[in-house]
Amino acid sequence: MDAHTHRRLIKGGEEMRLVKRTKQEYGGGLRELSHTELAIFQGVEDGGTFFSTLERQSIVLHLLHSLRATQEEAVEGTTFREGQAIIPKFQSEGLIHGILPLHDYEKLEALRVTWVQTFFKYQPIEAIQQYFGSKIAIYFAWLGHYTTALTVPAFIGLIFWVFLWGRDQALEDVGFVMFAFLNVVWASMWLEAWKRRSAELAYHWGTLDSHVEVFSEPRPHFTGELRVSPVTGRLEPEYPAWRRNLIRYLVTLPLIIFSLMVVFVVMLLILL
Repeated sequence: MDAHTHRRLIKGGEEMRLVKRTKQEYGGGLRELSHTELAIFQGVEDGGTFFSTLERQSIVLHLLHSLRATQEEAVEGTTFREGQAIIPKFQSEGLIHGILPLHDYEKLEALRVTWVQTFFKYQPIEAIQQYFGSKIAIYFAWLGHYTTALTVPAFIGLIFWVFLWGRDQALEDVGFVMFAFLNVVWASMWLEAWKRRSAELAYHWGTLDSHVEVFSEPRPHFTGELRVSPVTGRLEPEYPAWRRNLIRYLVTLPLIIFSLMVVFVVMLLILL
């Protein structure tokens, strides 16, 4: 990877507020990427490995969605306002049907061998996260954690079934009550354990306090005058508050009141 492309990726990663691990002499923790402090980040000298494949794809997608029209332009009958995002507008108009990254079949084959075709091994969560992203990986991490945790009530239930099933009815009733109580305790403990595990994974993947959703482009169907957002500091369409209140008080509120009156009248007719 040439130096210019690497610098552009770093700039895009900074805009997305990606977090990267720092060198050991700087603490070895995670910090938001900054081009003014590149020397503190681990592996920043190697442009080919500093960003994972997923991170590069995310940065490229972010840069594509950040392309904005500089003036009043019209492409294939689509008119842009100055500062309007180009790619989302093309997608809403049907000129672009989708933006998808190409698969890396070598890594897919590795996941198939180490994940899909295995039965008695732990899931390669790190490899899943590197390829499919944190949202997909956290689901399979939860699935594995939950499935493993279910062995506890399954084992206890098996013991109750072997020693209490078909015995004295009073003893069975006591056993069922105890089993239900143990299930409540297990569910509470599992939930707390999963909270800890999910927080560990989120911190390790740098998504614990992620701002990616905040800085994503607004949907192209949002309309309004372009103004600087007080949250992101970027140009975003702002829908007038008076129009929103007009719909709220002249359409939504009357419909709610009318529906409540219909329900009230029907209730009175049933009671009479």
